[in-house]
Amino acid sequence: MTYLQIICRRQNLWLRVYNEGQRAIKSLHCHLKIHGSALMWLSSIHFYMLQLVEREINIATKKVELDRCQKH
Repeated sequence: MTYLQIICRRQNLWLRVYNEGQRAIKSLHCHLKIHGSALMWLSSIHFYMLQLVEREINIATKKVELDRCQKH
């Protein structure tokens, strides 16, 4: 698998994590009436998960850039 394919997969993963996290938080808020500090805690976890995936995307992107520089 090329680094570009890895980046694409990780970007798709980021979108899934974002969408599913938003949907879960909204559902918990509406149906279970979770609010206040619990909602902030869930949002923080969601944000942290997005940052982890974003970091992996950045690492793969840097590897692609390094490969391009080394080929020229």
